Amino acid sequence: MKIENGKRIAKNTLMLYFRMLITMGVTLYISRVVLNTLGAEDYGIYNVVGGVVAMLAFFNNSLSIATQRFFNVEMACGDIESLNKVFSTSVFSYFIIVVIILVIAETVGLWFVKTQLTIPVDRIDAAIWVYQFSIFTFIINILSTPYNAAIIAHEQMSIFAYISIIEVLLKLFTAFLLIYVMVDKLILYAFLLLLISFLIRCLYVIYCRSHFEECKFHFVKDKRLLNKIFSFSGWMLTGTLASALNTQGINVLLNIFFGPICNAARGIAYQLQGAILAFIQNFMTAVQPQIMKLYSKGNIVDMTHLVYGATKYSFFLLLLLALPVLANTKFVLQIWLHDVPDNTLIFTRLIIIDSLINILFIPLGTITQASGRIKFYQIVVSLCFISVFIFSFVAFVLGYPSYYAFLISIFVNVLGLFFRLLILHKYYDFDIFMYMKNVLVRIIIVGLACILLSFFIHFAINFYIKFVDKWSIFFSSVFLNLLVVFFCCWILGFSLDEKRLIKSKIKLFIKNRF
Repeated sequence: MKIENGKRIAKNTLMLYFRMLITMGVTLYISRVVLNTLGAEDYGIYNVVGGVVAMLAFFNNSLSIATQRFFNVEMACGDIESLNKVFSTSVFSYFIIVVIILVIAETVGLWFVKTQLTIPVDRIDAAIWVYQFSIFTFIINILSTPYNAAIIAHEQMSIFAYISIIEVLLKLFTAFLLIYVMVDKLILYAFLLLLISFLIRCLYVIYCRSHFEECKFHFVKDKRLLNKIFSFSGWMLTGTLASALNTQGINVLLNIFFGPICNAARGIAYQLQGAILAFIQNFMTAVQPQIMKLYSKGNIVDMTHLVYGATKYSFFLLLLLALPVLANTKFVLQIWLHDVPDNTLIFTRLIIIDSLINILFIPLGTITQASGRIKFYQIVVSLCFISVFIFSFVAFVLGYPSYYAFLISIFVNVLGLFFRLLILHKYYDFDIFMYMKNVLVRIIIVGLACILLSFFIHFAINFYIKFVDKWSIFFSSVFLNLLVVFFCCWILGFSLDEKRLIKSKIKLFIKNRF
């Protein structure tokens, strides 16, 4: 069973990496074209106005996690009728959410955009159009969530790869179209993204209805299941609402205190972070269904080992990508964008460091989702997110610079990790000592060793080859930082058993190929 699960995770991860390699490169190029075409101010307006709509995502995100959880549990049981009940009930619940979101977005949300955001007077009308298009884009994405949950539960990751490539190519066409049209580019960009979202969601719906028997909506009067889904998502709602404050809420604060150029810098930093995280998110997307299914079958020992491994390997993979970027952030931004908005450099570095901490939370949170007992865990998560928003607001009122929001987030997330572990130990019998020994201690040692060696490499390169061209310095730095991560992970990160397993896999691979 372990071998079969491992092969499935590896296959799905490879398909998601194939998707990511294409979409990541094209998306980064699109960001550059859109920024240069719209300008920093309009790019910032799009980022913050779209962020106001995204704040309403806490409704959808909580229900999405609940849907995915119930799909995975029923998939483990193999009951098609029960799967169809989950699907149909989920679709019905999403229609309820859409009505709630429309009411809030067209009243409170619209008032907030018109009166509270810092937007130049001559761009207010454009901002309102962007807001309306963003609302309908968001609603389309919400209604397609049950179909996406079905694909993930069936672990058919190849469909994500193919459709994502179509989506990113359409967005690339949109970016080039903006260069040549003479209408308001900001409004056109928002409208075309709405159109692309509609087309892509149609593809997902058509695929699911033709391949999965359970993905055919029937009105199901199952109040018990509906209550279970809303009860589960109700506690998830607290975490996702707080998360919205921590992400889009901070974006709004940056707009109010520092203006749209600061939103542009944050948006660019998150684009680069997203490109790096895509590698890890693909791995976790493949692993999470396995964690939930192992829990549903009562195989707690294998689930715990999978959580340990997923946490450690995801951190090492992220560090492998993050360290070269952290060491060469300025050069990467200049090559990517040419004209880099103020604060982008420090935002990018702090956001990537924060991501190295946040990646540890995903496997831990999956345990609570699998169990269905999420109340106290979500309370801790919510308090962490809300405290970042509150402390950032206080810092800005006191006159501290914009990057303090990200420093605060790093500090709170470090504390939040230990609070999460305490909750898992108390309510889920999670062994903190074994987690610290097998995962956290090794991660900390590897991280500190890599950072110290990277600083040494940076000063050595700048001292010995400072007269060489910038590209030579960049490639030398990237190569040496990659070697540092490989070396530290192998020597300090892996146990003797893990090293033996890796060696045996390499020997087997060589034997089969040669």
